[in-house]
Amino acid sequence: MTQNLIPNAGFEHNNGCPKHTSHSATLAKGWRNPTNGSPDYYHICGSEKYTTPKNQYDIKKPYGGIAYVGLNNRGLFREYISIRLTKTLKKGTTYRAKIHVIATDHFHHLTSDISFFFSSEYVVQKTTGRLLNCEPQIVNPEDNFIPDNKWIEISGEFIAKGGERFVTIGSFRPKVNFQKIIKNPKYIRNSYIYIDNISTIALKRPKGKLPPKGKLITLESIYFEHDKYVLNKDSFKELNELVAKLTERKSVRIEIIGHTDISGIEEHNISLSKQRALAVVNYLIKKGISKDRLRHKGLGSSVPTEPKDTKEKQAINRRVEFRVID
Repeated sequence: MTQNLIPNAGFEHNNGCPKHTSHSATLAKGWRNPTNGSPDYYHICGSEKYTTPKNQYDIKKPYGGIAYVGLNNRGLFREYISIRLTKTLKKGTTYRAKIHVIATDHFHHLTSDISFFFSSEYVVQKTTGRLLNCEPQIVNPEDNFIPDNKWIEISGEFIAKGGERFVTIGSFRPKVNFQKIIKNPKYIRNSYIYIDNISTIALKRPKGKLPPKGKLITLESIYFEHDKYVLNKDSFKELNELVAKLTERKSVRIEIIGHTDISGIEEHNISLSKQRALAVVNYLIKKGISKDRLRHKGLGSSVPTEPKDTKEKQAINRRVEFRVID
């Protein structure tokens, strides 16, 4: 069985029972508060407002066990929790992180803001605001609002740069993403979520092989909207797999080739296809692949795979390919 690298992942083990005078999430063994925010701890042994399942805001059974933590986000005010992993993350290894979340309807906004930030050093910031200079590896999509009527799982995969020993969980967006609900209109923009059963595991995957030198390979999950070159989140899994292959084969250089459909002036198409290829290159660089190993170009609409002029066929032509060059 793959080991969960998050200790006390369900907040069951504690250094004391939460009560009115002391209810910080740091009562859960191993967990720390990296800012001056005040994440709350709820445990079956707690006093009336800080017990489970009934607490100061509503009745919520833990996803599992007898405890959970509450995080409040209200614009400039943010709350986070951090913990040291049981093992340091290994460079090039793919990890899967997940968390279970549910909101309270006590306030009048829901949010989609919950993220994982893995770092080599413990993050500390003596404010109640957003943690700065932190780029989380796992981010819940903006449109995936956390409901108040059921626990949901937020998860994602990332490739470690190596040396990450800590994880910090909370809202990292410059502006909190809110969705208004009808209840309790007296409150300012305010959201509150409970979190439980957190995990981070290393994924064991068969080592992927790069194609022979010169062979063109289409990146199957990377297609673009008409006249656009922005990568969407559905592209990340396949690109992460390419990162893993390039991390294993450190001497290999590749060329990224962008394509467009046949609409538009060809001069514009060539520029757009270069931007599509560059979007992939920039993602690979961001994940730790040296830019010296990457070359890119755009061929516009000159090499279609689907010559028929239908929307469905032309969407396939808006693609990115790669080949090994050295």
